[in-house]
Amino acid sequence: MYILRGHKSGITQLQFSPDGLKLYSGSRKGDNDIVCWDLRNVGQTLYSAERTVTTNQRICFDISSDGQYLVSGRTI
Repeated sequence: MYILRGHKSGITQLQFSPDGLKLYSGSRKGDNDIVCWDLRNVGQTLYSAERTVTTNQRICFDISSDGQYLVSGRTI
């Protein structure tokens, strides 16, 4: 069991990459990043992608079936 640290506010979505080697997490207001974790080296953040989140609503993201693209909604 591991604790992955990186978000300042509540997590609203978790999603595995199609190959199962990465875990993506997104949170609500106060933390704009989608964080990508490398599950082969648990605890290491590969990268984070910034988006605009100004509410406590769930702002969803998705990963393409080939794992090349990450898309997300945002708030204005």
